[in-house]
Amino acid sequence: MTPAPRAERPQEGEITSAECARRLGISAQALGLWTKRPGAPVRIAGRRVYCVWPSFARWREQELCKQAVAEATKAYRESKEDGADRDPFRRKAEADARKAEIEVEVLEKSFVAVDEAAALFESVLTNARAVLMPFARVVAPKLVACDNIVEMEQVVHKEMVRLMQQLASPELVPALPIVEDRAA
Repeated sequence: MTPAPRAERPQEGEITSAECARRLGISAQALGLWTKRPGAPVRIAGRRVYCVWPSFARWREQELCKQAVAEATKAYRESKEDGADRDPFRRKAEADARKAEIEVEVLEKSFVAVDEAAALFESVLTNARAVLMPFARVVAPKLVACDNIVEMEQVVHKEMVRLMQQLASPELVPALPIVEDRAA
C-alpha cells in the first residue's frame, strides 16, 4: 500500500482560503465566490485554493471600488433620465448647506456656557484641594510614632486608601447642571 500523498502546503506569500476569509472578515462561502472571479490572485491546487496575500486583499478592494463606481454611475444615469438633471455643483452646494445646518443644530444641543463649565471645574478643584491639603498634617504625626518602615508603610497605605475614597466620593463633585434641549 502506498502512503497517501502529503497535503500540499501554501507557498511563500500564499495563505489558505480559510485564513484569507478570517483576515478579510467574510465567510468562506463568500470568499469562494471571490476566488472564482476572473483575475483573482489565487492558485488552485486540486480542490484547495490558496490566496496570494496581500495581493488578494488589494485586488478585492479594487473590485469593490469598481462595483461601487458602476452602481453610482447607474444611479446617476437613472436620475438623469428621470428629469433630475441638475448641475452637480449646485447639488453639492445644497448638500453641504444641509450638512452645515445639521452640524450647527447638533452643536447647539451640546452647547455648554464657559462660565458654567468654569464654575463647575473650580468647585471640583476647590473640593479636591480641601481633601488633599490636610493629608500631610494628618499623616506626619502617625509616621513619627512608628517604630519601623513596615509600620510606616501600613500607616501610609491606610491613609492613602482613606484619601482615595474621599477623592472618589460623589460628594466631592457637585451635581452637573441639566442642559435643556435648546432645539425644543
